[in-house]
Amino acid sequence: MKKFTFIMVVWLNFLSCRPSDGSPSSDTRFYSDIELFTLEGVNEMLPSELKYPYIQIDFISENKRDITYYFDKNTVYSRKYERRDSIWSSLHKVIDAEEGATFYFYEYISANWRMVLEYKNDPRKNGSLSTLTLLDRQRKATYVFEEDMVRIKPSSDIGLYPLRRSLREELYDWNIHEGILMLNETYINTQTREIEYKGRKCYHVGSLSYFWWTMAGHKLAKVDCAN
Repeated sequence: MKKFTFIMVVWLNFLSCRPSDGSPSSDTRFYSDIELFTLEGVNEMLPSELKYPYIQIDFISENKRDITYYFDKNTVYSRKYERRDSIWSSLHKVIDAEEGATFYFYEYISANWRMVLEYKNDPRKNGSLSTLTLLDRQRKATYVFEEDMVRIKPSSDIGLYPLRRSLREELYDWNIHEGILMLNETYINTQTREIEYKGRKCYHVGSLSYFWWTMAGHKLAKVDCAN
């Protein structure tokens, strides 16, 4: 039995086969990038200018937006967001046939942070928290939990209680220089505070922001950090 699951593996596993049909409605716009904490597009593109990667934002209403990331013709991710009390939220599910389970991802976004709660099975029906990820503009932290250890309802103000019961902290910080994203990774055993892993990875992002790494890091080209 697996004791934990990695947020990045499952998070990037789901596909939405919703290609652009070339005839967007009046509330649909295209961008080369996104400001993830406000869900606003960056560098608007005309439909005739589209080339991968790009982002489609459907402005459903003042408090509802559908966002689709087109990394290439085979890699498309979609989210449906709704805003309440200045917090954007989204829920999507991933079915893992090998695990025989459904993973639920609750996403909450404010002006300065983003939180993702990953549950194995429905948290409303005894599902347990697998990972909790916090992201700001310079750092990301993922807390990994033992299976069936933490049962708590999803909420944007979940508090610090579950963090103290995690098995491991996966910490990331980065910078981008001349189109190269340098990612520093540190994994810490939460109970013993021992460092289990420390390393660095580099990716070619060109003019893209690190938001693209959070959505499709597995598609970015790795490069030698020494260069």
